[in-house]
Amino acid sequence: MSDERIENDLREYIQKEFMAGKSDVELTNDLSLVEAGVLDSLAIFTLIAYLEERFGVKVESEDVVIENFDTIDALRELVLQRTG
Repeated sequence: MSDERIENDLREYIQKEFMAGKSDVELTNDLSLVEAGVLDSLAIFTLIAYLEERFGVKVESEDVVIENFDTIDALRELVLQRTG
């Protein structure tokens, strides 16, 4: 799967699941999802389930750090590492 396709899938899912009522937030690849209030700890675990189902990856406990979930770019890299 291409980098662009992964980014688009992630963006669509995050907008649909976590951005209701956040129309003032522009979801760019480098936006800090945590600082912008898009993701909290519960949302991260929901996102992990999505990554595992959608991309067929296994997110290990050591992967569950803010750096891997803070931006779309970081999420894309996590998916690429786990599918590579």
